[in-house]
Amino acid sequence: MIQTEATQVSNSWSEYEDQLLKVATRHAAQNRGHTGILQYELVDTSTGTSELLFDAPIPTLGSEMAWSPDSKSIVVSDVYLPLNVDDPAERALRRSHAFLVEFKIPAASSSK
Repeated sequence: MIQTEATQVSNSWSEYEDQLLKVATRHAAQNRGHTGILQYELVDTSTGTSELLFDAPIPTLGSEMAWSPDSKSIVVSDVYLPLNVDDPAERALRRSHAFLVEFKIPAASSSK
């Protein structure tokens, strides 16, 4: 798992309350592909393929991650969760807070 620069910025990312992220999302389109916004990407070292862990940026103050001892999950600290939820209270919470999340691998399901 690595942090990579986002090549595409979802419109919903401007809804996060992180002021530095708001500025970065506004300027991402002007910078011709250079966004300055990081995401987590899961890399399969045996095949060289990769995929985004989820559709959300890493907060501007950073984030850390650690593999579980059995390599079946990754714990990620201080990470935004995607805003693709229907519950207004949950969406508001996700817009304003970063979370400690465990992602099950390879299914990439998450729990906070």
